[in-house]
Amino acid sequence: MEEYLIDSELGSESIVYSTGRYILYILLALLPAIILMAFILWRDKVRPEPAKELILAFLMGLLTLPMAIFLETSAAKLGLVPSSLDNWRDCLGMAFVGAAIPEELVKIIILWAFFKWRKRQNEFMDGIVYAVCIGLAFAAAENIRYVLAAMDLIPTYTTEYVYATGVVRALTAVPGHFGFAVIMGYFYSFYLFSKYRKTMYLALAFIVPVLFHGLYDFFAFMQYLPTMWQTVISFAFFLVFFLLNNLCVKAIRTALKLDDAVNY
Repeated sequence: MEEYLIDSELGSESIVYSTGRYILYILLALLPAIILMAFILWRDKVRPEPAKELILAFLMGLLTLPMAIFLETSAAKLGLVPSSLDNWRDCLGMAFVGAAIPEELVKIIILWAFFKWRKRQNEFMDGIVYAVCIGLAFAAAENIRYVLAAMDLIPTYTTEYVYATGVVRALTAVPGHFGFAVIMGYFYSFYLFSKYRKTMYLALAFIVPVLFHGLYDFFAFMQYLPTMWQTVISFAFFLVFFLLNNLCVKAIRTALKLDDAVNY
């Protein structure tokens, strides 16, 4: 239960939350990542990864949020990121330079560091599973950040705003990061396994998630612009989401088939 108080200096209304309410909102932020993590572990149930390595990958993935924030803040200070979303060019710059490029860059750096530590790769699904651990760690931390930020806006907004923030991100942003991670891990497995064109696969492990992430955010940002094209923009947003989902399904199925073809 929350309690409203009057700020003695500002004369404005502020809010104090109970511990239970904080726990509820944090669980709301974590739930989609937990569900998607359970899904990818279920898909990898035939040859599961060691729990300690999954935990390590997730903990390393938590580093991606402060790293991404640092890169995004630095880009903003250098004037590379627009300060508002007034037109499609600003939306494009914010989507790619302000989000997709720095976020996917830190994810692939952490994925590279993890496999340098692990020093073994025996399954195509390994790349996907550990990339998802890292990607969902980022998504979970970012989701908590957004939900807590929404809580700070009360009483400017209602408690329903916090729930709406959590639900909308649970249905869009977190699955989006899951999808970006699956694609990154898929190409990264080819980079680790392949004797040839390794540079190409490593580049694809970064470029393809950036393209999907950037387009995903671009159409999401465009929906806030006052325009008669909102229906088209919304359709484009869900089209990117649909294509990403299909690619993820195919990537996971292909990785499992390749692993089944090998006599472990």
